[in-house]
Amino acid sequence: MNIATNIYNSLRGLMRRLGNQRLKSKLFLVYLLVTILPILSLVVFSYQLVRDQLIRQAEVNVNSTIDQININVLNRLDTYSQISTLIYLDNLLRNYLLHTYGPDDLFYLDAYDYINQTLYKMMAMYPNLTSISIYTDNRTIRSDGMFIRYTEDLPDDMKRKIMAAEGKITSFVTTSEDGADTITLARALNYLSLNYPYGILLIEFSERELYSLIVKESNNKSIFIADEQGAIITSGRQDRQFRHLSELETAGNKVMAKKLPNGWQTVVLLSYDELLREARTASAKMLIASLACVAAAVVLIYVTSRFMTKRIEILVRPAWASSIR
Repeated sequence: MNIATNIYNSLRGLMRRLGNQRLKSKLFLVYLLVTILPILSLVVFSYQLVRDQLIRQAEVNVNSTIDQININVLNRLDTYSQISTLIYLDNLLRNYLLHTYGPDDLFYLDAYDYINQTLYKMMAMYPNLTSISIYTDNRTIRSDGMFIRYTEDLPDDMKRKIMAAEGKITSFVTTSEDGADTITLARALNYLSLNYPYGILLIEFSERELYSLIVKESNNKSIFIADEQGAIITSGRQDRQFRHLSELETAGNKVMAKKLPNGWQTVVLLSYDELLREARTASAKMLIASLACVAAAVVLIYVTSRFMTKRIEILVRPAWASSIR
């Protein structure tokens, strides 16, 4: 109640003081308000308009960027998927892996020769691949530790996920001792029945290959590719300190994301500071121009109000003051 009373008394006192001002001062204040308020309103409105337009345009651009990144990632994954399909459909390779070799059976030499030639050729065609391995339960074929390995060497959780996919490609991200990340594409090699695969195929390539697809798009924004659990596979940031999307600081950022068919997702953090920097720059220029206009308007208003009130002041001046003059 006291606050409202104080405000009322302050406004009343202000109106009283304005009422006691000379006509020239009143006109000057009226013209000043009529000039300044529209200019200030224009500046505020223009800033809002420019800001909203920049945000909308940035969102459109980021959506296009995400779409292009997803297309590039899918094309790269499809390339390696075709490799797995070629291996999957290779009947001779399948026969070599299914054959039971005796102690003195030299037929395994033909198997090694064919498998090595086939997989070496694929590695040469796609130099970004770090390894191609086939894991088998056939203990009669010897493991070379490179192309042929035993299924028991795979982690159990990986085997369960691969088998649950029933021949479809699944993806994994592993981190080596030196901190480098590797993307693994795996699928079960099935023969006649999905329940009895004759091997598991693993195709591995470096995370840097996906990084190369997004690094050029990372100007003024942070781009991440994460798996279906939210674990970050690769990032356009130099520090690479984040391992999961939940660790990202989204305050002050516009978060945009789109999923890929395999469950991965591309996430972009767009800084509002970067978005509004141009709007602030444009508004600052407009404000400077507006202040110059206000300064010119003040001078013109003062001259106009003085000119308009001069004759009125002469008319209302007391007769004795006129005679003295």
